[in-house]
Amino acid sequence: MTVDVCVIIPTYNTREHVTRCIESVLGQTIGLDRMELIVVDDASSDGTADEALRLAATWPGMRVLVLPENSGSGGAPRNRALDIASGRYLFFLDSDDYLAPEALERLVAMADENHTDIVLPKMVGVGGRGLPQSMFSHTQRRTDLFNSRVNWTLGPQKLYRKELIDRHHLRFPENMKFASDQPFVTEAYLAASGISVAADYDYLYVTLRQDGTNTVTMATVERRLAALTIMFDLITDRLPPGAERDFLLRRQFNVDLMTTLRVWAESISAENDALIAATAELCRPHYNQAIASLLPPLNRVCVALMLEGDLAALAEVLAADASGDAPPLVVDDGRVFELWPFFRDAEKALPDYCYDVTDRVKVRRHLSAVSWAGDVLSLAGHASLERIDGAGVDTSVVVRLRGTETEYVAATTRSVDHGDAGFSARLDVSTLADGAPLPTGLWDVLVRLSAGGVEWEARLGAEREQSVDTTPRPRIVAA
Repeated sequence: MTVDVCVIIPTYNTREHVTRCIESVLGQTIGLDRMELIVVDDASSDGTADEALRLAATWPGMRVLVLPENSGSGGAPRNRALDIASGRYLFFLDSDDYLAPEALERLVAMADENHTDIVLPKMVGVGGRGLPQSMFSHTQRRTDLFNSRVNWTLGPQKLYRKELIDRHHLRFPENMKFASDQPFVTEAYLAASGISVAADYDYLYVTLRQDGTNTVTMATVERRLAALTIMFDLITDRLPPGAERDFLLRRQFNVDLMTTLRVWAESISAENDALIAATAELCRPHYNQAIASLLPPLNRVCVALMLEGDLAALAEVLAADASGDAPPLVVDDGRVFELWPFFRDAEKALPDYCYDVTDRVKVRRHLSAVSWAGDVLSLAGHASLERIDGAGVDTSVVVRLRGTETEYVAATTRSVDHGDAGFSARLDVSTLADGAPLPTGLWDVLVRLSAGGVEWEARLGAEREQSVDTTPRPRIVAA
């Protein structure tokens, strides 16, 4: 009988963690009769293989392979398991991580119900382990690579339809000592007919080891450049120039390149300087205005300085970032700029757009009171712009007919007390439409903030005091 899911665990010197990992698989609610487990030990020297063999003796559905020599990455052990795996689905689990009891049952059900080829499980960091979380804001039963945030997690810990892996002959590159999971996962994303994101349960617990040896900070500049080269080649080979290629390359510039530059800044040497020069030549043909617009200002500045070969200035900018202090913002000529080093420096001559955050300024708003008196709706709250002095910001409350540009400005007063920008607004719905009642329709209430000729706005309501009553109630308004 074909099992539902085969769990693949590569191991190397994780004796301290492997028991918990394997036992989390054996305790799955999906049941042992619906599972297979393959552990591939990469020539451990601490007894990891012996512990795996001990546990395998308790269940015939578990197999342990021991490689004669260490391969240096997780790619080779995973590939050996893929060669012999059965089952409708595959799940890759690292040996220092562990599954929640219902994980596999829920993931298989998600894939079956939605006919998807890959399911991403919500992950939880343990022991201070940082993990990408933006893709897990909500469950997506069926999506794809370009209409979700799945590209921001390229680790292998996902459920894959085995037929997808077999049909496209997907394997992990064995010549990569770092990030060998990225090409595999990207190829799978591109080939998948549908992807699910399961955010309804804490499926997987990912551990930060006390010695830190399972973190990407162990990778050198040289290994990171090798990984970047493979990923740039893969993406440009699979996708023609355009928005989809830029969408995937954005992650390489935003995450992998910037991490490479930070590792370089912590270990500057002539050898690493040469590697960064090679990295610049790798990036140069792929960097364009569309990708730049997708990057935050810090990253734009760093890429520009790297491409110019100005490594001393690049190190200074990265040191400013490492300080942890957010740079101030300045409003000038209808735009907002983040003041990283060398802004409008005549010698560096970096373009203003490298520093531009006009479209990234965050509007903070909070409703503290909502009340009716006759035909008048009164609102009170706070609204401000992140890192922009409230003394120079004007505030108004606006109502807009949803789906149109029809809007009316309510009577709004504003106060600033020790940087805290409060507002109150009076909306007389019987006269708000230029002396007439508001026309029939669904009206959104927004706060509009302006400074230096730039305007931002955001809907009011979601961020509010618990005391604000949001129960819909009909009201009769005099016309």
